[in-house]
Amino acid sequence: MTDPTKALREARAALDAVILEIQQVPRFRNFLAAPVFDDVAEAARQQPVTYLAAAERGRCRLGGAWR
Repeated sequence: MTDPTKALREARAALDAVILEIQQVPRFRNFLAAPVFDDVAEAARQQPVTYLAAAERGRCRLGGAWR
């Protein structure tokens, strides 16, 4: 019988390796990277930005109005 936790860890390690490989391509260096404030600020200049957060006991929406 296989350990599902071990299989999940191995799959995640393989996914992380592929993501790192993709990030080696100059145009994709930020592929799946968490945005920094400047990224969010630039996006907000172009269109409304909304963050959604889900949790076991509720949810939250943070958003701004269009300028």
